[in-house]
Amino acid sequence: YPCGFALSYTTFDYQTQTAPAKQYKLRDTVTVTLQVKNTGKMDGDEVVQAYIKYPNVDRMPIKELKCFKRISVAQGSQKAVTIKIPISDLQKWDMQKHGWRLYPGDYKLILGSNSQDEKLKYAFAVK
Repeated sequence: YPCGFALSYTTFDYQTQTAPAKQYKLRDTVTVTLQVKNTGKMDGDEVVQAYIKYPNVDRMPIKELKCFKRISVAQGSQKAVTIKIPISDLQKWDMQKHGWRLYPGDYKLILGSNSQDEKLKYAFAVK
């Protein structure tokens, strides 16, 4: 089973309410707001998981869980969820400089119910 996988008696749909920006710097924060709708026949809880895909750089993780939020949604209802990830949290240890470094490049924010679920995807650049 993928990371974060859980069985549920209902299903959920994600829709973008406010998309994140296309470009960020070290002091910025990636912010996205989505609507999570319970499309099943029962009340249920959903864990919205936010993963980051990093640029193709040596020793960089392929994908990393950065944030999650658990919400309860009644059958047929929807709730807004806001995810915030500081760009400074994307820094990785630089083996040559022996310090934290924000690697410039193309990143991707992926939202879903588990590490293999990609309900919403947003590309952004770090300068």
